[in-house]
Amino acid sequence: MLQKTDRHGVVRCECQVEKGGIRYAETLYRSISSAALAAAKDLGLKNKTQTGYIFWGLEKPPRPASDPLEVLEHAWGRYRDRVEALVKGSCGFRPR
Repeated sequence: MLQKTDRHGVVRCECQVEKGGIRYAETLYRSISSAALAAAKDLGLKNKTQTGYIFWGLEKPPRPASDPLEVLEHAWGRYRDRVEALVKGSCGFRPR
């Protein structure tokens, strides 16, 4: 059970985590964010999007730490591939 409380600790809304998704107000939502958006609407908020983890007061699981050099090499490879495709493409530009 996840509860949204105000700053005084009063429960404003709640949802139930189930196998198929998140149940809020008799409706089963596929994502925590879609349940949060429905709850926000019921609370009178005018958001067009809602991050479920923030709304329900949860923390997103951290991403595993990665090697900065590997990240840079990966980014460089993507950049190089795009430039090569552009150069070989229909733009007519050919390196000397």
